[in-house]
Amino acid sequence: MKLHWPSFLIGAAVGAAGAVMWTRFRPLLLDLATAGYEAGDALWSRFAAATEDAEDLAAEAQARARSRGARVRTARTRVKRTARTPATRAAR
Repeated sequence: MKLHWPSFLIGAAVGAAGAVMWTRFRPLLLDLATAGYEAGDALWSRFAAATEDAEDLAAEAQARARSRGARVRTARTRVKRTARTPATRAAR
């Protein structure tokens, strides 16, 4: 295999430049990574709050539906009892 010197020199130059530039770009990359983590945390906390709000809404709706159901059952029972009362008295 023959060594292609121009490609070798270009690769060596890019590697050396990367090593030198790493110290200059590290703070920028660190700031970008920090901003990414902060954005992720903010998004996750909003998602958690929205999930909690949805669960609260569902629980409140369920409680309201059960309360209405109990009132309707009570009202039906009262109607049935009052409907039976005159007939029961007449039978006596």
